[in-house]
Amino acid sequence: MLALGIVALTAAMLGSFLHRWLWRHTPKLAGAPMPAIVVDLGAGIATAVLVTAAVATERAGWSGLAYSFFAIVAVQLSVIDWRLRILPNILVLPSGLIGLVLLVASAAFEDRWADLVRALTGAVLLFLLYLVLALVSPKSLGMGDVKLAGIVGLYLAFQGWTSLLLGAATGFLIGALIGVALLSARRAGPKSMIPFGPSILTGAALVLFLMHGSVLR
Repeated sequence: MLALGIVALTAAMLGSFLHRWLWRHTPKLAGAPMPAIVVDLGAGIATAVLVTAAVATERAGWSGLAYSFFAIVAVQLSVIDWRLRILPNILVLPSGLIGLVLLVASAAFEDRWADLVRALTGAVLLFLLYLVLALVSPKSLGMGDVKLAGIVGLYLAFQGWTSLLLGAATGFLIGALIGVALLSARRAGPKSMIPFGPSILTGAALVLFLMHGSVLR
């Protein structure tokens, strides 16, 4: 319990600091208005919750490190996309590469090669699904969402095909609910661009960290 408390506190501080640091030093973010302190605190709390859940779900080791990294990235990208409607390549692409390296290390040191093969297959499948949807409806999904879907598919499928299916479905469901809520509150119109990245990441996080331990195994 004490160890998880230390993990949570460290993750909270890291999430808050990283959010403010990225906003000052990342191209396309540096010129945007700085977020309020409450947003930094929210990012820290969300990071603490997800990283603690990742450690509790995957335990110690390379897989735990990989999913903790995903949790940190998921919070940062969700906040950025929600506020600015962008998923910067300079953050998305390196995050995907680092995640892949960590999962390869997990496969090598924890003998999870079958999981890695499934993860790579799942990443390609979810990427292609979002690519088709983006080509059919470019006003609803951008290429940032497509690339992000590939990364999310990697992590989901590493845990299993059920995780991939549930994670993808949950992301679409959350996106639909957010769209309906914004339309109902008149915060968006039929032609408004509603960021989909937070929905993709939230759906994945729910399945990976909250549902995985009790439902999927």
